[in-house]
Amino acid sequence: MYSISKEFSIEYGHRLQLPYESKCRNIHGHSARIIIKVGAHALNNESMIVDFSELKDFQKTIEDMFDHALILNGNDPFVKLLEKYTKIHTLNSEPTAEALANYISRSLTIFLDVRNIIFARTEVTFYETAKNCASFTYHR
Repeated sequence: MYSISKEFSIEYGHRLQLPYESKCRNIHGHSARIIIKVGAHALNNESMIVDFSELKDFQKTIEDMFDHALILNGNDPFVKLLEKYTKIHTLNSEPTAEALANYISRSLTIFLDVRNIIFARTEVTFYETAKNCASFTYHR
């Protein structure tokens, strides 16, 4: 299987509504490093999986959504309090590194499908900090 990857970073804030005491209950920020990978069993007519410029377009989409945004669970009471004052992006779950890796990977599959790019797998590794990361892989 062939694979290509692209790496970029975002600055974001979040908080987690956890059922136990945690510092992550407070709004705080991270400098995230994101690695997106696309795998395919064969190359296209141009001898590639996808042109890197198209992955740059996807990068811009993710940056527009998440960079310098506050990412919250959609049911977090802070959403209503802060949405008129700051850039907020909501998820249907807690905005953990795992959830963000999943969200970005699934967004990447949609992005590729819309462009009729043939692939077998997408993988996103989301580094919340320099030493802590989560990955999600989508297989066709």
